[in-house]
Amino acid sequence: MAARKPNHPLQRYEKRAGARLCYLPPPTPRAGTRSRSFLDVLRQALTGEEEISLDFVYGDTKDGRFIPLDGQQRLTSLYLLHWYLAVRCRVSDEERDFIKQFTYHTRFSSRDFCAKLATICPVLNDRRISEWLQDQHWFAGSWRKDPTVQSMLVVLDDVQALFAEVDDEACHVAWTRLTSEANPSITFELLSLEEMGLTDELYIKMNSRGKPLTEFEHFKAQFEQVLKEFEGALPATREQTGRYAKFTRKIDQDWADLIWTFRGANDNADEEFLRLFRFITDITIWRHGLDARPADEDLEATAKAIYGGPETEVTLAAQNNLFSVLDGLHAEFAFATTMADIDKWFRTLFADNEHRAGTVTIFGDVNLLDDCCRSYGLSQGRNRAFSLPRTLLLHAVIEYIVTDSRPSRDEIRERMRCLRNVIFASQNEIRVEIFRALLDEVSDYIVSGDLAALKSFNRAQVEEEVAKASFLLANRSVELGESMYRLEDHDLLRGNLAMFDLNVDERVFIRRARAFDAIFAGKTSYEEISQALLACGDYSQKIAGDRFQFASPSLPSVWRDLFVARSRPGVDNTKATLTELLDAVHDEGLVDIEATLRKISEDYLREAVASKKYDWRYYMTKYPAMRSGKSGIFISSSYEMGFDLCMMEQTRLSSYYSDPYVRAVLELAEVPQDKYFSVWHYGYAGYEADSRWSLYSSNNRHFLRITQEGFQIKSGRKSRIQAILDGHGVDGDGSLNVRQSTIAGIVFDRKDRVVMAADLVREIVKGED
Repeated sequence: MAARKPNHPLQRYEKRAGARLCYLPPPTPRAGTRSRSFLDVLRQALTGEEEISLDFVYGDTKDGRFIPLDGQQRLTSLYLLHWYLAVRCRVSDEERDFIKQFTYHTRFSSRDFCAKLATICPVLNDRRISEWLQDQHWFAGSWRKDPTVQSMLVVLDDVQALFAEVDDEACHVAWTRLTSEANPSITFELLSLEEMGLTDELYIKMNSRGKPLTEFEHFKAQFEQVLKEFEGALPATREQTGRYAKFTRKIDQDWADLIWTFRGANDNADEEFLRLFRFITDITIWRHGLDARPADEDLEATAKAIYGGPETEVTLAAQNNLFSVLDGLHAEFAFATTMADIDKWFRTLFADNEHRAGTVTIFGDVNLLDDCCRSYGLSQGRNRAFSLPRTLLLHAVIEYIVTDSRPSRDEIRERMRCLRNVIFASQNEIRVEIFRALLDEVSDYIVSGDLAALKSFNRAQVEEEVAKASFLLANRSVELGESMYRLEDHDLLRGNLAMFDLNVDERVFIRRARAFDAIFAGKTSYEEISQALLACGDYSQKIAGDRFQFASPSLPSVWRDLFVARSRPGVDNTKATLTELLDAVHDEGLVDIEATLRKISEDYLREAVASKKYDWRYYMTKYPAMRSGKSGIFISSSYEMGFDLCMMEQTRLSSYYSDPYVRAVLELAEVPQDKYFSVWHYGYAGYEADSRWSLYSSNNRHFLRITQEGFQIKSGRKSRIQAILDGHGVDGDGSLNVRQSTIAGIVFDRKDRVVMAADLVREIVKGED
């Protein structure tokens, strides 16, 4: 008999030599996989050679009967296992008579069910036991509402399923091993509270048994067993790790103190600890290339494979990492008594959505550890609730905490800033398939500060970080550094300064940074900004042969994609146009940005009118309706910007689109479109250059469409408005053409076609009324 000295009688346990301890709780209808796991352990003990102990059962003996205070579920499972094997083996009534001695005291219905069950011996077949029992005429209706009875029915079905493949001979062996008084295969220890000098009330306060173990309690017991068995299997010549003893101590002390701060609204931190444990374990799986899948739902099986696996050195490395991280986090946040304390720690490194001097904006909750404990392993639709980029950032924080050669606070802020920039620019590179390399490189970079370590991240962004560091080093200006960091922390840039020239005088860079910040401070609408940007030039980027990306009147993400792009055709034009706008805004003044932007647009339009050069850029600058497509995408069958354009509401042709010129005409004419015309088209079959007619709302007949030379008009009652058409120069086939000229390959109207068509439409609608 082996024993350890207890700190308290309730902590003592004893077991037979060779038997293993099982802390798994017995099943309930909600236990699912855990229920079958427990029963499977019992089945293996009965059909194999190993013995198993179910730990202590506490209670008292009265009038020759043992009345347990806890262990009800374990004892019930054993009772049902006895009943099943007795029925399966068709043992005599005399041999199974002892089963009748097991009963329930608290519920009459449970007591009656057990009494009835002990007297019957059904013939088992492929039908589930629960179905057979509930079909019997003597099955009381009250039993269907008794949770204890319903739990027992679930267990009986599980037992039946587990023994389905066990033959009759093996079942007889299992019955013998189960009922043997000399060498039983399943045992538990009785511990009398009276002998221990404890009252029922004191025991309940101390132990909180009598209800099923929580998922966390179950996991903790299982993991303790994993560590214990691993240590027991180490060669006698090898120094013991002591991890089992350390875990049992720390999980209820130091680590409990750490995680308690992260507890949820239920004043319980169990789930939070399990998510943190899963995070650390997944990092270990990735970094060591272990044969397990990160974020596997079966955390217990994963933990056993990683921290109790057969490869000793690999397993020890995994255990080292787990204990190192938990100990490091506990030491770092030992000062914290509230979540506000930990928030404050993270806010010395990070800011959430706005620039704050001395920190790095990460565009989300700054307390990465709290976010991990709340959401790691969960999903939001198809996405991870705790994303891979945030996983890398938290990994970097932990590496900073646990490394022996910890960087200074200034160094870690600088490294976190560069790392943030690189991570946010590496959307295409951050993939599960190469996550091991990404994690290793982050670790190397946090310790060394050498950007060359980030080999698997976006190469262009790493090179930009090197260039920015050289720019700052060459100038050593506090103002330059603050201007650059403020730019990097802008939501539309997120660390990427591809749109800014770093080979300029520091004063030029600073003034452009100020202009950008003033323009995109959130006080001016995107619609006004896009107008002024178009006035400065064609800033579009080609995202496909016939697709051109402009800014959106409402979506920041579209602007961000424009500003952080590096390889799209047209990126250089975007950069040159933005630079021209920033310089113009600086020259005009930053006091009233809206007035400045308006003046830039008006100056361009005034020059176009004076020279009578009306091209597509003029029309898009002049008329807000032509910039109203939410996606900012224009599609042209001629593969160039001009008069053949589809303005997209969404990103694909299978969504709604419209003709920007027709929309501008109807808006300028002040025609209520819902009353007279429909202009949106649904591109389920693609688009055709000559079929984008606006339609009469009343009969869906064609009314107005754009042509290369102008517009074409169709009227179902042309005779009534022929005079109007003639007066506006509309020819016989309904064409309203504009005189044009071509300069350097660009077609210019000599008059504003939108004004011409709007005047005509206004009169036609008036005539129709």
